[in-house]
Amino acid sequence: LVTTISHYCSKLKVLNISGVSAIDDSSLAYIALEFLDISETQVSNVSLAILGNNVGTLRELYLDDCKNIGNEELTCLYPMTKLECLSLQHNHSITQYGIIQLVTRVPSLRRLNVSLCSQLSDVSVMKAKSLNTSLDIEYHFK
Repeated sequence: LVTTISHYCSKLKVLNISGVSAIDDSSLAYIALEFLDISETQVSNVSLAILGNNVGTLRELYLDDCKNIGNEELTCLYPMTKLECLSLQHNHSITQYGIIQLVTRVPSLRRLNVSLCSQLSDVSVMKAKSLNTSLDIEYHFK
């Protein structure tokens, strides 16, 4: 699906395929977007590594409620030098360590949503915010 879209829509900047279960790792290698919503999909660290290495134009990425996303997968986002907005809502494997590393390694990040990430706390969010004072972090635990 994504491969076909990217082939026929080479100037596409925004793609929302949240909830689409037929996303495979290789299909993400051919996109050049500024906005990508792949929430509620089965993306893996392979998918994110492909994105991290190939999508230098990506500014907004939504990975809400992706069951396979944890600290290790976040490391794949480090090469995204233009990433400004990242949403990780409802991902229960992300910890304070993962968020701290992310904030440190992706200095372009300006907005981060970690609402409903059960492994995080107010302290986690405050610590991340202290490392990047220009970062707006949204966090709701309920």
